[in-house]
Amino acid sequence: MGIFITGGNIHDSTQAEKLLHDTIHEGVYVIEDKAFDLEWIVKYIEKNKGICVISSRKNRKEQREYHKDIYKN
Repeated sequence: MGIFITGGNIHDSTQAEKLLHDTIHEGVYVIEDKAFDLEWIVKYIEKNKGICVISSRKNRKEQREYHKDIYKN
């Protein structure tokens, strides 16, 4: 687990790559909320062979599939 503290005006997603860098590998589920449904984060997870469990934002033109049961739990 990693923790990075940023200013209140900085979105959490800016730290995603730093947080995932040492923890993501093949078969790891990355569970995040809709705020992290950004194309570059999804691609980073998939590039590192992780399993992306992020629900799609409502305004996303194409809703992505994700493991709803894992996200719910």
